[in-house]
Parts: sequence; C-alpha cells; structure tokens
Amino acid sequence: MKPEKDKVREFTTKELAEYDGKDGKPVYVAFGGTVYDVSKSALWNKGSHFRRHLPGTDLSDQLGCAPHGADVLDRPGIEAVGSLITRPAEDPIPPLLAAIYRRFPFLRRHTHPASVHFPIAFLTAASAFTLIDLLLPDLFGMDHEKTAFLMLVLASLFTPITIATGVLSWRVNYQLRQYKRIRNLIGLSAVILLLEVVCLFIRVPGPVKPEGMGLVYYGSMLLMGPLAGITGYNGGQMVFPTLKIGSLNRPHL
Repeated sequence: MKPEKDKVREFTTKELAEYDGKDGKPVYVAFGGTVYDVSKSALWNKGSHFRRHLPGTDLSDQLGCAPHGADVLDRPGIEAVGSLITRPAEDPIPPLLAAIYRRFPFLRRHTHPASVHFPIAFLTAASAFTLIDLLLPDLFGMDHEKTAFLMLVLASLFTPITIATGVLSWRVNYQLRQYKRIRNLIGLSAVILLLEVVCLFIRVPGPVKPEGMGLVYYGSMLLMGPLAGITGYNGGQMVFPTLKIGSLNRPHL
C-alpha cells in the first residue's frame, strides 16, 4: 500500500542507504519510486533477502530477474513509507547502461557471473594439464606443457574482462560497499592476475622445465586452478547463495 500523498516522505538514494537494519535502524528498500519498510519480513531479518537483495537499495531492476514479481511488496507487514528521488548525480549507472538494464534486467546481475566462467575454466584446465605434464608426460602422446600454456593465454585474455565486469557489478549492484566476500574476491583476483603475468613472463620466451625459474612457473600454474575455484565459489555465493533447506519453504519476502 502506498502512503497518502500529503504524508509522503522523499528519500534520496543516499538517505535510503542509511536504512540498512544496522544499529537498530529499520530495513528499507525501494521499487518503482516507492520506498518500503520490510523490517517485519522474516526473510530480511539477517539484513538482506537471500543474500542477494541488499537493504537500503533500489530493487527496481533487480526484481525484474527475481523468481517473483513486485506484488510481494503488497503483502501484510510490508509498509510503503515514502518515495525515492534519484538525482542524476546520485545515479551510479550511466544513462545508456541504465537503459540496457531496463530492457534486459538479467544483464544487471548476470553479466559478470557469465564472463567469470571463462577464466575459471581455462585456469582449471591449465593446472590440470600442468599436473599431467609432471606425472604422466606421455599420456595420449600430447604436448601437455604447451596445452597448459595455451590455456593460460586464453585465461589471461578473459581475466581483464572478468575483472572489469566485476567492478561494474560491484558499483551497480552493491554501491561499492565493502562486504567480506567482495574483499575476498578483490584479493583473489589480484593474486590470480599477478600469477598470470609472472607465468607469461617466464613462459613466453619458450618452453620451461620444472627447475630454476621453471619451478616458479610450474608452482604458479598448479596454484591458479584451485585459486580460480575458490574465487568462483565466493562469487557464486553472492549471486546464487546456498540456502538452508527450511528457507526454501518460506514465502518470498
């Protein structure tokens, strides 16, 4: 239910962000220009909704790719408390990008999760072929060392794209907030990028053997696969969080 026109309180995006449920504050979210108090909702009692929708934010675009409609905001216990005013200077999304998100809502949340699959797959393959080269060099008569290097090259081409979409997603969906998993992702991504640069620097001149600087190369190649997996897990928990079985039977919001 929307508030009466003569009692409408106007919120800026900055003011809305203050109502995040911390320090005894209520939990507010916005949709379609209306600000709602969802504090009494059981699925917001931990400060976020299924660890995907954050308090103090505008969910207008996000609900477009959620498994339910905006009608859930009309349920008992959820109260409209005002209207959201977005000034151009406050909008973190460039106009063109905002228009694209309105046309294709799934891009807002899934551009980065889609791009991240490429470096994860290639780095995992690079580690796997490196391990095969060390343990079973004659397997299938393949040049496993060269194959691992090619996987590294492909991963290195996609890593900057993945980092760029990750930063964009962090800005658009999380307003650059410093959450633990985001800090983990930033650190892991930096380590992976550094290892890629080191490995390329060592290997580009020619094939190497597991001796001298080659030990650094082989060690880094073996390490990048597990690091990519850990990074993917942290990112996956933000977009598709693991839910307790009991929570699956609860109504949304």
